[in-house]
Amino acid sequence: MGEVAVIGLGGMGRAMARNPVRAGHETAVWNRSAGPAEELAEAGALRVASVAEAPQCPVVLPVPDPSTPDTDR
Repeated sequence: MGEVAVIGLGGMGRAMARNPVRAGHETAVWNRSAGPAEELAEAGALRVASVAEAPQCPVVLPVPDPSTPDTDR
């Protein structure tokens, strides 16, 4: 499923995902909205269909966005 997974592709998450993609590492990405994940998939990332697929990767980098209402849950 990937060497690394990045969940949450806001400004910081997108930058964190871009680096391993550029370095040639298989990088799984997921975001609630499709746009950022599609953008990274076009650059070579593997877009996973759900967060449940990401833990199959050896490393998971959770990137919460404190500005969203569901961070309080």
